[in-house]
Formats: sequence, C-alpha cells, structure tokens
Amino acid sequence: RLTALKSFYRFLTKYELVLVDLTEELELPKETRALPVVLSKKDREKLFAGADLATLLGYRDRTMLEVLYGSGIRVSELVNLCTEDLRLAEGLVVVRQGKGKKDRTVPLGKVAGSYLGEYLARVRPKLMAGWHGGVHRRTTPGFRPRDETSHVFLSKGARPLSREVFDQVFKKYVLLAGLTARVTPH
Repeated sequence: RLTALKSFYRFLTKYELVLVDLTEELELPKETRALPVVLSKKDREKLFAGADLATLLGYRDRTMLEVLYGSGIRVSELVNLCTEDLRLAEGLVVVRQGKGKKDRTVPLGKVAGSYLGEYLARVRPKLMAGWHGGVHRRTTPGFRPRDETSHVFLSKGARPLSREVFDQVFKKYVLLAGLTARVTPH
C-alpha cells in the first residue's frame, strides 16, 4: 500500500498536481521472510507410511519421498535424476542443471540410499518392462512399448515421471496422512 501511495505521489508531483511529495522521506518497512515450517518426526512418519511397499508404485513413491528427504533436492531435480547421476556406493547424487542451471553433488542419507538401491534392483526393472499392479502390460491389448529411459523414477507407463504426476502423488500421501497444515515437498 505504501509503495502504491509513493508511486501516486510521484505521479502527482510530476504533473504538478501537488506542490510537495509528502511520501518522499517515507521509508518502506523491510520485508521479513518467515522461516519454513518443517514437519515433525511424527508427521513425516505418517506421510511416508502411506506408501504401500508391497506394490511397485507404492515402493517407488516411498523411495521418492525418502530421496527428497534424505538429500534436500528439489522436485524438478528428483524427476530429472538419471541412473548415471547416482553414486550410491559413495552415498551421493549428482544433480544436473539444478537451480541456476548448475551441476552439483549432494549427499544422500543412508535410509534413502537403501530404498533407492532396492528400487533400482527390484522395482524399476519391472516398471521398465511394463509391469503395473501385477498385470504385465505387454500382454495387455493396445499396449505399445515405450522407448527405454535412463530416468530413475518412472510412471506406470514406463515413462519418466513428470513434476505434475509427482505433485498428485505427494498430495495423495498428505491427504492419507491427515496432515492439515500446508505441506510442500521442499
């Protein structure tokens, strides 16, 4: 409001509709940025527990949540991770063209690394082959095989997971956990 008022008085002064700019020495308050709110351990556990580890997509979802939590990377960086960006033996992930279009190497927590290793060994190959919900999609009428991809996280159609799909998945787990506060992946 003060910025609008100052701008208005500059206009009035410029066109000589007032003799003096009454807002000239008015200082605008500095905008304070609130610290981000983080989930409690209990809420984080409820959020993560929503993923059904007995299903391929549930295991994928839990792995994504663990990687986000265990590395601090952004969602766009997560969905763009490729298998060659992983250095699991060293507990590291290489983020290519992240914020500021810069590459960086980030540490990966042990729990996230464990989930990621299991996902890559057991779940991702089945997603690549077209498995979903126990039904092999190559035998499903109308199924067309997709090009192979090096993206780590895949959709049920064996395509790289999009940011929009991740957002839907995340919202589903927030609802399942019964979290009422504003929760963001970052």
